[in-house]
Amino acid sequence: MLTPRSADEVRPAEFRPKAAGEADPEMVATAETIIERRSGAFEPASVRDRYQDALNQLDEAKIKGLATAPRAIADPPKDGSLEAQPRRTQGRSRRSRR
Repeated sequence: MLTPRSADEVRPAEFRPKAAGEADPEMVATAETIIERRSGAFEPASVRDRYQDALNQLDEAKIKGLATAPRAIADPPKDGSLEAQPRRTQGRSRRSRR
């Protein structure tokens, strides 16, 4: 999972020089590939904060004096959700999963 951070929370990466024989070259290549793929410019405007949007709407409604009612909370899906997956597989042994 990635957590977007503002510019003042991010500092440049500091890597020390690689010592000979210290790390497996394949692992280093894999790590460098991952870093290259994840590196890039982050545009905060491209990320929507739904909580902040809902809070702003609530504030605007209260300022205008409009009646506000709590939103209905949808029930989570019963099957196929990632939360239900561990419960479904919990009782099975390793051999039965293969």
